Amino acid sequence: MGLKRTAAGLAVVVGGVVGLSLISRGCQAFLKSDGATVQAYYHAIGSGDTAKACGLLGDAGRAKLQAERQEPTCEDAVRSLTASLDQAKRDQLVNGEITVNDSASTFSRKEITLTDGDVLGYVVIVLEVHNGREAITDWGRESQQIFSGG
Repeated sequence: MGLKRTAAGLAVVVGGVVGLSLISRGCQAFLKSDGATVQAYYHAIGSGDTAKACGLLGDAGRAKLQAERQEPTCEDAVRSLTASLDQAKRDQLVNGEITVNDSASTFSRKEITLTDGDVLGYVVIVLEVHNGREAITDWGRESQQIFSGG
């Protein structure tokens, strides 16, 4: 009787661990997909692809980047940002992966919080859907408006 009880208890523990692992993997996959636009943007910055980087920014994101870099166009701002990074950081943007720690959204706004791979130091990135596509519109801790409680 004791052996059956021990085996049953072990089966519950193993099942719980496997279940939690699958849930964790599912969450990781979801969070990774939530960061796809940001990953593409970081890759474009690292590789100096001005058209792609600017295409992933919404109007507010382009205006913010131009103001931060004090440049008249988005393309000039991306060139300035890329040039400000050393080769190791550019390589990390191109070859590395961001890690999305948290994601919160409303109907039209999504905020993701980055941990690893955040070479640009944005921490929180805001994405909104415009004309049927997701675009980066803001970044930085001060841009956070949705609190997921996570």
